[in-house]
Amino acid sequence: MSIFSTIGSWFSSGVKVLLWKFDDTLKKSNPVINGAVLIKGTPGKTVLSLEVKVIREHTYTVEDGDEKKKETDTTVLGSVKWPGLLTESALSFPIEFTAAEDKEQTFSIRVAVDSTLRDHATSMLGKMFSGDDKMEYYVLAESSVKGSILGASAKEKLKIAD
Repeated sequence: MSIFSTIGSWFSSGVKVLLWKFDDTLKKSNPVINGAVLIKGTPGKTVLSLEVKVIREHTYTVEDGDEKKKETDTTVLGSVKWPGLLTESALSFPIEFTAAEDKEQTFSIRVAVDSTLRDHATSMLGKMFSGDDKMEYYVLAESSVKGSILGASAKEKLKIAD
């Protein structure tokens, strides 16, 4: 194995994570996101852990003299992690792939409804007055893969409803 393929293997996890069968609308009245993560593995790869989160990304403009730049703050509103002390799992972690196969892990995340989410504008009129600030909500799945620096992840946008 050449040095380039060795270095490349550190960054390529050999595992793909997909979010599927999930609720793409976060309801303020019932703040729970249910779904599943599909883990696609190749022979010889081991998934050590998996975490699914609901996050908010707040992007805003900061002025520094004449210069304007965008910054983004990320807030975790709920999460579930495997393996975990009180977390039930359809899969046994770590997951060792002996052949190219797919594994599914279902999840249910209770989302914290803070004042920002509660006051989030869902109407067109409310969005018109929000200015340059942008508030977006996502479901994010991240896995740790043995021997890989980056692991595998997937991120999907959520809609907000009352």
